[in-house]
Amino acid sequence: MMDRIQTSVISVLICAAMVFCFPFSASAESYDYIFTYKLNTDGTAKITGYEGNPIHMVIPAEIDGYSVTEVGSNAFAVNAEELYNDADCYCPVEVLEIAEGITDIRSGAFRNCKNLKAVFLPESLERIDFDAFLGCDALTSMTLPQNISFIDDDAIGYSYVSDFSPDRWEYEWWGEPMDDFTICGYTGTAAETYANENGFTFIALDEQTTTTTDPIATITTTMTTTVESQTQTSVTTPSTLCGDVNLDRDIDLRDAVLLQKYAVGMVEFDPQQIKNGDCNADGLTNAQDAVSLMRFLVQLTDVLPEINGDETMS
Repeated sequence: MMDRIQTSVISVLICAAMVFCFPFSASAESYDYIFTYKLNTDGTAKITGYEGNPIHMVIPAEIDGYSVTEVGSNAFAVNAEELYNDADCYCPVEVLEIAEGITDIRSGAFRNCKNLKAVFLPESLERIDFDAFLGCDALTSMTLPQNISFIDDDAIGYSYVSDFSPDRWEYEWWGEPMDDFTICGYTGTAAETYANENGFTFIALDEQTTTTTDPIATITTTMTTTVESQTQTSVTTPSTLCGDVNLDRDIDLRDAVLLQKYAVGMVEFDPQQIKNGDCNADGLTNAQDAVSLMRFLVQLTDVLPEINGDETMS
């Protein structure tokens, strides 16, 4: 494990290329925040910051006609100096969705987003740089896409530790691995390598999942016993618990992983699984239900199915 201590240094970069910075409103009707971004030399855009107080943030695939390909360094970060002056100056985002088409999350992009509980990454994502999610202590698991090819040191699953020396006016910080952090990903990718190298639990998304066209035959268990010359039969009926897509009568991370597999067409569901997977009660079972289920698991909502993102019904 590489121990790394970084010293915060204020630097100025003078760039000969012309760089533009624009605000972007995700949606005036739905969101209460705006993004700032810069144009890369190839005409694509990178997110550089935001304004507002979002709880659920969606980083879009396009801004003002420009394709977004990356989340820039320190775009949402809180640094050591800011924490020293205000221990509660964290980014308010609790649920983060990054749109398809974005390939890179740069260094420190979400450092010390202490409120962040759930992250949904696109299949297009290839790279997560160092310290990208350092200090996101409420984030206890992350599902990584199949295309991920590079995860740098302390990128995910690390707590932020800092020190300040008033005499030197110097801030230092480093990462320490979190206990019980879980990575869901694909075997043979950077996700598995990173989990193994850092001692994190790894759940393979490409493991074989057995399904059946006859759920009753698989789920129903008949136990026959003889008590005082009488035969008693106990039948276990299929689970009808919303969110319980693996039909084990419990709702946990395994259900979230399986629902994500179904949403991208990796596995098939039987009728009961499809019904249980409709976690937002819209009559469909898809990726939006995976978001609702994850919100439930991280306690942003306390009842399933979830209606309209923040209303629930029993």
